[in-house]
Amino acid sequence: MVTDNGNNIVSVLRQGGLSHMPCIAHVFNLVVNRLLKSSAHLQDILKLARKLCMHFIHSYSTKHTLHKLQRQNGIPQHRLICNVSTSWNSTVHMLDRLYEQRKAIHDFLMIQANKDVSQWQLMRDTCCLLGPFEEATLFVSRQDHRMNNFIPLIAVLKQMLLNLAGQGKGYVETISHGHMSPVGTELEEEEDIPAHAMCREMGGFSTQVTGE
Repeated sequence: MVTDNGNNIVSVLRQGGLSHMPCIAHVFNLVVNRLLKSSAHLQDILKLARKLCMHFIHSYSTKHTLHKLQRQNGIPQHRLICNVSTSWNSTVHMLDRLYEQRKAIHDFLMIQANKDVSQWQLMRDTCCLLGPFEEATLFVSRQDHRMNNFIPLIAVLKQMLLNLAGQGKGYVETISHGHMSPVGTELEEEEDIPAHAMCREMGGFSTQVTGE
């Protein structure tokens, strides 16, 4: 039987003479949550991200101003996304959407308080690092997923992470130690590529695992 790793469930299965296989999606969840909690810098930026999103979501006037700034900057008029504590995937989507809207948010904060968020790269790098885990979670959640894909799945996920490490962008180092970049440079680089899209550029997750 495939279940999570709860001791009570595993114990009952053993008492019943049944074989236990840990749910790989649950394992991914444990790994990512441990990562998210391991960095004080990342915890700080997540708190700031939630605060920003809640401010724009619950205030009509700020939403109206954001839409105006989105049009001025020529970026999609998307709503911000606030994450849910029980879903790490929503954290990725929240940071990804903030990074997409960084120019409009930068202009808003400069108008309102003459300051800006300085850690856009940390948001981007977090999305890129967690992207393969979300791809893997979506893959194992398919109705046609089979147990014989388990080993190829882990191999592909490992290779994706190694590829990220080899790109020289310092994802893990950035998340571990924080990163402060000049705002002007940060806002201009890769302006047409959403953070989540960059990690999806490797793509073909299903093809790499199943050979389809």
